[in-house]
Amino acid sequence: MKELNSADISRFSQMLSVATKVVVLSHTSPDGDAIGSSVGLSRMLNRMGIESKVILPDEFPAYYRFLLQEDEVVVASACYDQAKAYIDTCDLIIAVDFNDPLRVDILKDAVKECKASKILIDHHLNPATDVFDLVFSDTTMSSSAELVYWIMVAAYGKEVVTKSVAECLYTGICTDTGSFSY
Repeated sequence: MKELNSADISRFSQMLSVATKVVVLSHTSPDGDAIGSSVGLSRMLNRMGIESKVILPDEFPAYYRFLLQEDEVVVASACYDQAKAYIDTCDLIIAVDFNDPLRVDILKDAVKECKASKILIDHHLNPATDVFDLVFSDTTMSSSAELVYWIMVAAYGKEVVTKSVAECLYTGICTDTGSFSY
């Protein structure tokens, strides 16, 4: 099992325990890791009784639609008002698979103005730590999907990882490693 900072895991759990509405946000031009880690995390939160919605700045490749259930993702470029309404009314934003708020393109102002707490989960270099209240950044991880897995297991146990969650996380890991080639 990956060792994570226990104080950060405790803070993560505490932030989720008081959250009633969570936005899981990922980057523009979303890839398999962005989709898989975001949707997988959102499903875990929903299963735990925490209302969550995945918001993406723009459309994703159609070949990832097999992962999604109806109305699970809001694409801001197509439904900006709906995406902004979620951001405006949430009490926690979890940013996944990007290291800089500029990567959310048309949503950057809405996110910046949002008074909600913000958590970053990412595996890229140089995270913008000053923007987030809690940062999980680990460049040794193959993907953000892998990091999401270890955080959720450390906080809540393996029981939160259902088959549909595992499929999402596996997609993220598989695409970011070139099918485990690197």
